[in-house]
Amino acid sequence: MTGKPWTEDDIARMAALYVDGLSYAEIADVMGCGRSAVAGIANRHRDRFRKRNADDQYMTRRMANEAERQRRAQEKAAQRAVREAERVAQERKRAAELAEAEKAKALAKVSADRKPGDFAALAIPGARPVAMHALGRNDCRLVLTDRDDPPVANPPCCGLPVKAGKPYCAAHCMLMYRTAEERAA
Repeated sequence: MTGKPWTEDDIARMAALYVDGLSYAEIADVMGCGRSAVAGIANRHRDRFRKRNADDQYMTRRMANEAERQRRAQEKAAQRAVREAERVAQERKRAAELAEAEKAKALAKVSADRKPGDFAALAIPGARPVAMHALGRNDCRLVLTDRDDPPVANPPCCGLPVKAGKPYCAAHCMLMYRTAEERAA
């Protein structure tokens, strides 16, 4: 024997490292010897260094791959759910805009036939007129009177939420911001 004698504790430590999954070279680095020395110990003590089962390693890799596939599937499902929620929100927004446009068209038609003092013709169906002094910062400021109507101290206003960057709601924006051709028609 040319190398150092291995104690029972050294052999037990090598066996424990081997069971933990370290290779002969990694065990040799830990123990401060060569890979072949560890291989020789493993060969002489086969009962402690039992042959690793290739099926165990295959199953470990397979389980890891399956876990990764499941994680990716969950991630994709979450992304699909987010995209679907965004799509539904856009559809709802589009439907609301179309409904507002229809209301505005109906309002424009009614307002053309309006008689002085007829506040109901300018009001949007379902919206209650609000006194001007009671309007909030984001309320539609369209006064529901005609210039031919007698002046009132607190004229009724639309009061619906305003369209972004405008002083009027979406329906009244379509009424107030019309092109010359639309006004002539």
